Amino acid sequence: MEAGPEGTNRRAIVTNRSGAAICPEGAYDDYVIRGESALFLFITRRNKELKCGLEADRRSDHRYMENLFRLNLHCLAHNLLVRARQLIAEPPAEKVIDGVPPNAQPENSRRQQQNRRRREDPLGEGQPCTWRTRLIKVAAEIRVSSRRILIILPRHWPYLHHFEKFCDKTFQLGLAGCPPS
Repeated sequence: MEAGPEGTNRRAIVTNRSGAAICPEGAYDDYVIRGESALFLFITRRNKELKCGLEADRRSDHRYMENLFRLNLHCLAHNLLVRARQLIAEPPAEKVIDGVPPNAQPENSRRQQQNRRRREDPLGEGQPCTWRTRLIKVAAEIRVSSRRILIILPRHWPYLHHFEKFCDKTFQLGLAGCPPS
């Protein structure tokens, strides 16, 4: 039972943890702490990103295996996005004000730092829609010859520097994985 300013709120948990029958308050408190942890919030954010950002909930087939295949493709796309973000992210140095770390600073100061980071590194923490509009949905001309495939990007594309940065990081990753010749 929880009591707050809005009145009482009855809560219950179902668990097979040892000791829960002896001390139910302790078991409940453990679940409350776990639910408010940073990892839980991180996972919730990633699930929301998968569902809303990559539209993984849009499975139009009535058959189970086809929907499972589509969901697996969405999960693969999400994993690629997370890995690409890790590859390209260059977070700016966090400001420590009067010896206070950023997480302990007032709300408006934290928000200002987060907005500054989004401006300086939009792809590092970018949502799937940011990646889609800046890197994936690009009007390009593709020329195929017997020797190569040439992708011609628009000369005045506003996000060309993001694309070049991503290509450079990907190329460096490929060189790091290759043995010297």
